[in-house]
Amino acid sequence: MTALAVAEPPPLIPREVLFGNPDKTSPRLSPDGTRLAYLAPDTNQVMNVWVRTLGQTDDQVITADKKRGIRIFFWQPDSAHVLYLQDLDGDENWHVYQTNIRNRNTRDLTPFQGVQAQIVAVDPNFPDEILVALNLEDRQLHDVYRVHLKNGAVELDTKNPGDVAGWTADNALRIRVASVFTPDGGTELRLRDAPLHPGVPSRSGVPTKPSAAWRPLAPTTAASGSSRA
Repeated sequence: MTALAVAEPPPLIPREVLFGNPDKTSPRLSPDGTRLAYLAPDTNQVMNVWVRTLGQTDDQVITADKKRGIRIFFWQPDSAHVLYLQDLDGDENWHVYQTNIRNRNTRDLTPFQGVQAQIVAVDPNFPDEILVALNLEDRQLHDVYRVHLKNGAVELDTKNPGDVAGWTADNALRIRVASVFTPDGGTELRLRDAPLHPGVPSRSGVPTKPSAAWRPLAPTTAASGSSRA
């Protein structure tokens, strides 16, 4: 009998190819159209935010994360800062950080221990503030706060009535739509026509002051997102 030829196994794919950092990813043009920001590894192979001037090769890393790396970032509407999310050693309590692209000064805009931040809306028409959802009062629920980007003030904007999982703002940077998971696994959208500041109703379901009530907008069968940043 003729012995069957045994094919050589293909070479193993290097682990770095499968799980390593990309060379560059997530490009974002600055609102004024003069710079490009992107994520790339620094000299220690940690993903950070880099910025370059369009038409030039002056790429510089402007953030200094040293552990898990940055995965989500946005331009601030003033084109002079970037905003990014980072947690502490994987605890998923994300904070919103602001970095000046010129001097690289960085500050924590949501410096609350054990609290998770979710960016709800960043709008170029409102360059000095953003909307951020925080589970500050109740770890199970995210209320919406208006964060002032110049002085760092954090102001309650909309209370969670107790079952809202996501928020959507309109073009006036007002919370107008809430998404609620239904018992059958779908999502109900609720709309309010004239939100107050801060918003209501309270978690008890009783409005703290006269306002337009939340009303069902449309049931869906798939979960919807909360951010238009």
